[in-house]
Amino acid sequence: MTKTAFHFASLLMIALLCVAGCGGEDEPPKITNSQPVIDRLIVPAEVQAGAQVKLKAFAHDADGDALTYTWEVSAGSVDSAGLWSVPSAATSALVSVHVRDGVNPPVTSSKKSVTITKPAPPPAPEGMVLIPAGEFEMGSNAPVAQNDEQPVHTVYIDAFFMDKYEVTN
Repeated sequence: MTKTAFHFASLLMIALLCVAGCGGEDEPPKITNSQPVIDRLIVPAEVQAGAQVKLKAFAHDADGDALTYTWEVSAGSVDSAGLWSVPSAATSALVSVHVRDGVNPPVTSSKKSVTITKPAPPPAPEGMVLIPAGEFEMGSNAPVAQNDEQPVHTVYIDAFFMDKYEVTN
């Protein structure tokens, strides 16, 4: 092989290696960003109606991106810090959290079911009895009923205490 042919072959090999090994200048380098991963969700299985409950979640991001947490509850309300104001009327709720890294779509936890229980009534003071909460029909539809007695309607009363015996003065 002549010296010129050898140089030509060497240049051709270098050109082929460069084309095969180097991407085109129009292609940007592929950079990926990992989604956050939810490690643990701390939600109680049971809460009392009307309570304030702190919800917690732990997540990590392989890229070190700052994470934000957004809570979702099916009953009551929750603030940005995860403090849940449990409603007094519901009997259950579903709780989940969305974790964002500012780059990828949010990652959502599975929904956790929470039972909402009525708080136990305080013990009755001495000489009194507990009248439980409930509904009753109030009013009258009689033709001789006063205007402020009409119509018959359902009224809900919270639990209360009443003296066992008549009070006289």
